[in-house]
Amino acid sequence: MSEAMKSDYSVRAFSPLSNGQCQRLLTKAFNGTPWSGFDPDLLPFGVFLCDAHKPHLPILYVNQTLVNLTGFERSKLIGKPCSFLGTFSAKLSAPPSLRGHFSLRSLSGEDAALYCQDGSIRPAMLRAESIEDPEQPCDLVVGTLSTVPDREAFLSLPSYLQLMGIAHDQPTLHRLITEHMTDLVCLHGVDGTIHYVSPSITELLGYTPEELIRSSAYYWIHPEDFSRVRNEIQSGSAGPGVITLQYRIRKKSGEYTWVETTAKPLRSENGQRIGYLTSSRDVSDRQAAQELLKLQESRLNETQKLVHVGNWEFHIQSRVITWSEETPAIFGFEEGKPGELLPRLLEAIPSEQHPRVFRFLRGALRGKPQEEEVEIITPQGDSKHIRVRCRPAGSHAGQAEMLFGTVIDITERKAAQEHISYLANYDAITNLPNRIQFREKLQEVIASAKLDLRSFAVAVFDLDRFKLINDTLGHLVGDAVLRKVGQELLTAIGPHNIAARFGGDEFVVLLQDAEAANEALEACNRIIRKLTGSHQIGLQEVIVGASAGVCLYPEDGTDAETLMKSANMALHQAKESGRNQCRLFSPALRVQMTERMQIVSSIRGAIERNEFFIEYQPKFNVRDGVMSGMEALVRWKSPELGFVSPALFIPIAEENGLIGAIGDWVLLTACRQMRQWQLEGYAPVPVSVNISFRQVQQSGFRDSVKAVLEETGLDAALLELELTESGIMSNVELSTSLLMELKSLGVSISIDDFGTGFSSLSYLQHFPIDTLKIDRSFVKEIPDSTKSMALTEAIVMMARSFRMRVVAEGVESEEQLQFIKSMGVNTVQGYYYSKPVSAHDVRQWLYKK
Repeated sequence: MSEAMKSDYSVRAFSPLSNGQCQRLLTKAFNGTPWSGFDPDLLPFGVFLCDAHKPHLPILYVNQTLVNLTGFERSKLIGKPCSFLGTFSAKLSAPPSLRGHFSLRSLSGEDAALYCQDGSIRPAMLRAESIEDPEQPCDLVVGTLSTVPDREAFLSLPSYLQLMGIAHDQPTLHRLITEHMTDLVCLHGVDGTIHYVSPSITELLGYTPEELIRSSAYYWIHPEDFSRVRNEIQSGSAGPGVITLQYRIRKKSGEYTWVETTAKPLRSENGQRIGYLTSSRDVSDRQAAQELLKLQESRLNETQKLVHVGNWEFHIQSRVITWSEETPAIFGFEEGKPGELLPRLLEAIPSEQHPRVFRFLRGALRGKPQEEEVEIITPQGDSKHIRVRCRPAGSHAGQAEMLFGTVIDITERKAAQEHISYLANYDAITNLPNRIQFREKLQEVIASAKLDLRSFAVAVFDLDRFKLINDTLGHLVGDAVLRKVGQELLTAIGPHNIAARFGGDEFVVLLQDAEAANEALEACNRIIRKLTGSHQIGLQEVIVGASAGVCLYPEDGTDAETLMKSANMALHQAKESGRNQCRLFSPALRVQMTERMQIVSSIRGAIERNEFFIEYQPKFNVRDGVMSGMEALVRWKSPELGFVSPALFIPIAEENGLIGAIGDWVLLTACRQMRQWQLEGYAPVPVSVNISFRQVQQSGFRDSVKAVLEETGLDAALLELELTESGIMSNVELSTSLLMELKSLGVSISIDDFGTGFSSLSYLQHFPIDTLKIDRSFVKEIPDSTKSMALTEAIVMMARSFRMRVVAEGVESEEQLQFIKSMGVNTVQGYYYSKPVSAHDVRQWLYKK
């Protein structure tokens, strides 16, 4: 550089450069990027120029953006060394080149630190180039600084400047927008003729612009949408505003797609409408989403109707409530605006429930979730129970801004719960209190009586032979009898007493008026007389009898459990004493029942402990005195109880379901013994085994008998099964079927204790019976009772007419034997010949083959 130039530079070096000079230098520095037309002060990054030949790179120019970034005034920066701006001056310097002056490195995207007037340091990115400019007295460094963290955006300055150029070139900008926008732009005449369509028509509908020019826009619209679109355009074109509408338009493939069109009417200078400029976009996805949303809302509404659930929102500031379709239906409101219905909600809630509602609202407004059940009265006068749930949303100064929640009609659920509660406490047939409800009442009365030092009675009633009514007339009649008895019971006990049904045919009465034994017995007998007798059930006349047991508080128990046990013990005694009567509990009865329970407990293990044994009572032929058979009789000797009478333990075993195990053991043991004697060479003798009808009713009893015969090898013809008359008459049809099954095995069937039950001759002739045994109660009255003799004679004659054998049991005297012989009875058993003896002692009457 010449001395003159240096001298000139020293004068001009720090003169501010114009924006035009800066634009030219930036264009040269950055690969010819067109900076013309852009004001450097408006660029989003800082620009500076430095003298490359001075050691400290003095600043020649800064733009306004860099002034704003640093906070320094422009005049304070011009002439300052480059290091005044930041820590990047070392990155701009370079060793001397071969030409003898400083050459500068090209920097792109270097990290730098920018000093600010307030003393802070801002991280920045640096871009710099060195240039030689013939219009300047020195080589220059042109730099840009940016604090924008997006490195890619900062480094793409040429692209940025090119876009800025396009933005200032209106024709180019409009062309690019039209060619590349995805929305469809059309120019229509007032009659719908298309005069211009943008190239995006191809991507949207598949047509080329040429295919649509001069055609009618209405031609491409779906027939179902045509009238609506035309009417909306014509009605909306009268005003200056923009018309927005949605409709379906046909694609080149023949399918229809949903578009949203914005139409702007175009007018001439005198205001006359000359056409429309429209912009359309594909909204098929949005329309599908809206249709899906509508479908889901419809399904939600239908679901809410099914389960009686509605949802609602309440905007507190505006006091506007919105809700689903089912919500007003729950309240019984007709269609109307939610704002109009809101005041009617409080009217629907009875005033006594308003405090609860206000507490509900106060809690919700404070931002706490709430849940409450209230009863409402609908405009139709119906009572409903609803459950309201609420959740607050938003918060301002500790108050919720909006409430939203659900309302559920729980009327049916409430009614169901009440019904379940009723069923849990009341009998479904008689509507009397059940066991649970009665015990609660009894405990309340006990607590009250304990404080008042008074007595009362508890009575248990049981219908006599109610099972026979069910079995013969059916359960519908049986239920009707129970209802009738329940009604009669309420009439008989009076208003101060409580009656309940415990189940089956068992009724319980709490007699609060009876404070003494005689009063309790008198009340129970009065109730029995009320219940006993003939009752008309539809067209059926039913005879009902009843037995009762009664006890007193506190003599017979001080708690509910003990009182119930005492009354049941007394009832058991009444039924054993002949039914249709009442018995008062006594301490002796408790001892007796305790003994019975001990017997029950001991029976359960008696078989395993080998406590049972068998005695055999021979049957003799009266003609020759030879033993013609024997009856196996079970006996029990308990280590704790001693010898227990069969008359005591057999009924107890039957009542407690234990007779089956005893009967099976007797059958097997007796058959084994018979077979053992045969193996020892004795002539075969028939054996009779007593069988309970309950045992016969057990599933698989026939197979059990068959298995015993097969196991022991005993001939079925040598086994006779004895059943009581009362047992088989309890269910005639079932008895006939079961006895036929047993007869099919080849065994004999005998009716024991005949004459003590209620046999009907018409039924008796159909039973597969081989033998009738005259009960000992008739034989023991012979010859003193002519009535017993006549009955015995009648039984024998009847048996002969049915071709049945006859056995007289209980023969103990010569007179009895002679009378039996005179009746033609050939087989007897009794003490006259032998009492029951052990298997060892029976051998004296057995004889070898």
